[in-house]
Amino acid sequence: MKREKNKSPILKKVLWFFYALCVAGIASFSIYHLLFAKTVIPGITVKNARLGKLSFAQAILAINSQIPENRNIQLTYNERVFDIKAQDIALKYSLEDTAKTAFKVGRDKKILENSKAKMRGIFGTLPIKFSFSYNENALNNQLANIANLVETPHKDASFALNSIESLVVIPEEKGEILDKETLKTQILENFSNATFSDIPINTSTYEPKLTRKDLEKEFAKVDILINNLPIFVFNQNSWKITKNDFLQMVVFSKKDNAVIITGDKERAKKFVISIAEQVNRPPRGEIFKMEGEKVVGFRLPAPGYVVKEHSAGEIFSLVLLDSSMERQIDLPVEEFFPSAANNSYGIRELIGEGKSTFLGSVQGRVFNITLSAKNLNGILVAPDETFSFNANVGPIDAAHGFTSAYIISKGRTVLGEGGGVCQVSTTLFRAVLNSGLPIISRTAHAYRVGYYEQDKPVGFDATVYQPTVDFKFKNDTGNYILIQSEAIPEKSELYFKIYGTKDGREVKTLESKILSQTPPPAPLYQDDPSLPKGTTKQVEWSAWGAVTKLTRLVEKNGKPLYEDTFISNYQPWRAIYLVGAAE
Repeated sequence: MKREKNKSPILKKVLWFFYALCVAGIASFSIYHLLFAKTVIPGITVKNARLGKLSFAQAILAINSQIPENRNIQLTYNERVFDIKAQDIALKYSLEDTAKTAFKVGRDKKILENSKAKMRGIFGTLPIKFSFSYNENALNNQLANIANLVETPHKDASFALNSIESLVVIPEEKGEILDKETLKTQILENFSNATFSDIPINTSTYEPKLTRKDLEKEFAKVDILINNLPIFVFNQNSWKITKNDFLQMVVFSKKDNAVIITGDKERAKKFVISIAEQVNRPPRGEIFKMEGEKVVGFRLPAPGYVVKEHSAGEIFSLVLLDSSMERQIDLPVEEFFPSAANNSYGIRELIGEGKSTFLGSVQGRVFNITLSAKNLNGILVAPDETFSFNANVGPIDAAHGFTSAYIISKGRTVLGEGGGVCQVSTTLFRAVLNSGLPIISRTAHAYRVGYYEQDKPVGFDATVYQPTVDFKFKNDTGNYILIQSEAIPEKSELYFKIYGTKDGREVKTLESKILSQTPPPAPLYQDDPSLPKGTTKQVEWSAWGAVTKLTRLVEKNGKPLYEDTFISNYQPWRAIYLVGAAE
């Protein structure tokens, strides 16, 4: 009993101590919140400004005092300096948002975190960041431009050919790369602290994956391959890639310290396609006997050819990288005739023809007219097929037999491969018009060309320019149609005839009208130092501009089938003279 009486006074003192402590804590808490209810809590700083105990308006003034007028950052790289200017990226500071951030510290819903912040503020500092906005795309673009100036691309070691076409190894080169995201983070940190201090640009070295030593291990193998290139053969023709082509088609990579050699399938595919463009052709038809406009003798003297591109590409890719395989490859080609037999193609009569003349054409132009007409002779167009002039005439270049003659290019009449081919597209256009077939695509020339008005009014022409400008029409007769061409150079005449089965359609109206005309500009005289002084040479001839309207009405069994309108806008063309300026 004596012990319990001795403990009671001690326990009472302890309880009174904790009670007093709680009262003091509650009082301090209340006084703290009463004192700073309308101010920033103590300890909050932004840059060098103390915001504690300041009202909202006072805080804004203090924040504003810490933002310098010069808000540009300089990025330094060796001796180069790049400016990131505030106005270029629309950098703007929000004083109100920064003040709101200061007021939020110690006042959110997390009681424990609030208490910690208040205690830290009493005995230390609580720094905050400035609130700002900027145009991110503008900054990203500036960093991308800087990267283009400071970065150097790495280069893997590679194979190449020297001046005598021998294989050599080009050594690798290290590259320098800029970490734009890290640099961007540094810049934004700079903005958030409103320090605007210089930032050094650091680049990282980018090590090449393939080294000279790697490729030297494969040198003997590659040298054998490049000196024994595969050849495609078909019908006494052959196609072989060059050594440079080989280096473009072969890809070198590295895996587990071993060099892997693979073929670039896309480049191999393009090579095969280039061959197919020369080989592919539809079956050719031939009329060998006529009675009036009736066909009584028709045959297919030559099959069509289609390169099996997928098979050719697979074979080529294998042979390209395996020197043990036969180097001469038979081009996989499918020969075919249309499914119809005998004259069930419906080639029974003439359904339309077109004619043009080319008096005064130079020899090269006549040659190209004859060649392209020959390329189109005998083509069969299947029912519902859309005929493409460009696809059927083939590539118009020197490699396919065409020579140079005058063409219209970039607003000038210049020498170019295939000059004269438009005479052929124009003549076929006229035959299609007269046959009553629907025309899918036709483009007039840039200016009036005298050849096409020798025997027709203006507006009956159709230009082509590979690969963009094409002449197309559709065979909607329900039967095959046959295109027959005949060039007669000695008479400067070209004919196209279209045969098939008449289905009752007739061309009732086919006429061209000039809607307006524009006189040519005054002649232009240009000094030419390649001509002797005192001489003048005309290189362009004047032509009136015109807007024309070609109309066609096609009826079938007495009812309208098509009504076409072709508007042509021919630009006026000035004469151009070269004046000798050589001393």
